[in-house]
Amino acid sequence: MKVDRIEDLEIRVFIIGYKKEGEAIVVLFIDKVKKEVHFSMAIDSYAYKGGLKSYRNFTDDILRKYHVKDLSVLCWTHPHMDHSKGLLKIFHKYCRRSTKVIKPIFFDNKDTDVVKIYDKETKRLVEAIFKLNALNKNVVINSLAPGGGYDMPYHFRIESKNAQTKRVEIRLMSPVDSIIYHHFRNGTTLPDLNGISVSMILDVDGYSMMFGGDTINDHIRLMNPDDLKGCRLVKTPHHTSLTAREMALYMNPAMLDSACTTIKSKSLPNIGVVEEYKDKTVNFFCTGYNDCTPEGSTYYGIVEYVIGYDHLGMHMDVNLFGNAHRM
Repeated sequence: MKVDRIEDLEIRVFIIGYKKEGEAIVVLFIDKVKKEVHFSMAIDSYAYKGGLKSYRNFTDDILRKYHVKDLSVLCWTHPHMDHSKGLLKIFHKYCRRSTKVIKPIFFDNKDTDVVKIYDKETKRLVEAIFKLNALNKNVVINSLAPGGGYDMPYHFRIESKNAQTKRVEIRLMSPVDSIIYHHFRNGTTLPDLNGISVSMILDVDGYSMMFGGDTINDHIRLMNPDDLKGCRLVKTPHHTSLTAREMALYMNPAMLDSACTTIKSKSLPNIGVVEEYKDKTVNFFCTGYNDCTPEGSTYYGIVEYVIGYDHLGMHMDVNLFGNAHRM
């Protein structure tokens, strides 16, 4: 990626949630002067209908707004429907041979899978991914992280005419190999689909952002605490539940912001875990309201982080849309 000046670079991160359930993330690296998107990543998807005439998918809306034609990276963290609804449409519309598709390992519509899926749309998405991979063997990245470390399957450099550069890395933190291989070698399946969830750190020249998927405590315990302490922005894992609470324990008090999504039927986020994050963060944002708080006025919430650069360094602004609010 090349820009005339590093100051021309803008990074936009959208944390998307819906009224009752549903989570997605969009990350865009933009040349704000030329108004061109140089890197785009979508993590999961959800489509909401409710009382609307047709399904609404804000991942699609954002990609269309910024004139994205081909995704650089599509990450499917795991096959729960609150992370998968509408993803087949996103795949067909935005994924090409050049797209990297990150998915959990041993989740291939095969007898050797460590999870079982029965939803037809989910199965069709797995089939579509491997059809694209047949055209270019480098499309699929199967996420599997070594305990205490990470896998780094994707990186690039941002260059400018004034010789300033920034290195960008995607570090896959989960699922962790020892847990997954235990089930694979024994021919058993995980009791919970969250047990294969992908989580990643997006690092921009030392500024680390954690996108936690629905990763659970069993995997978080096996991560390197130093990697987690270095994060400055976190999308909390599993909607800030007790089953993913240990991520909060590792966070650095210097962390700037956290954001989460909701599942109303499970009263998530868990308020106690939210308070643990708030003890270590400047701001904690949520895309909606759980059963313990007033009903939101709209069917969605979006937390948008806008990261920019000037002669003083990096700066970040936050925009809230729909039901999104600071807790």
